[in-house]
Amino acid sequence: MFKILDGSGDGVLAVELVDSYTKDDVEGLKKTCNDELAKGNSKLNILIKIDKLELHRITPAAFVDDCRYALGHMKQMRNLAIVGHSELEKVLVTTDSKIFGRPEDDLVEKYFDVSEIDKAWEFVEG
Repeated sequence: MFKILDGSGDGVLAVELVDSYTKDDVEGLKKTCNDELAKGNSKLNILIKIDKLELHRITPAAFVDDCRYALGHMKQMRNLAIVGHSELEKVLVTTDSKIFGRPEDDLVEKYFDVSEIDKAWEFVEG
């Protein structure tokens, strides 16, 4: 399940994923992103808090749909902060950033431990 966090708006979208991540969650998140872009934001800064997400409860269909959407909208993303609590998450985010990150186009992805959430907010608000 996902929920929008307080502090979202003005080109910043902050969400928390809790327990599982399903195709319905992806559809809701896509709608939320599209609504933010429709407000005239050419690029979104995104914070995704995953410390309460159980990685084994991400459905394959959700993963594929989420990846397709993200790849199709990379030019509309700017800073992407992933806030978690494990070394595996850190490795996955770091690897993803090396493959898909484009600092020259202002697309930067960073991992933050949940204890560094204030730094993650600064990253997406800056």
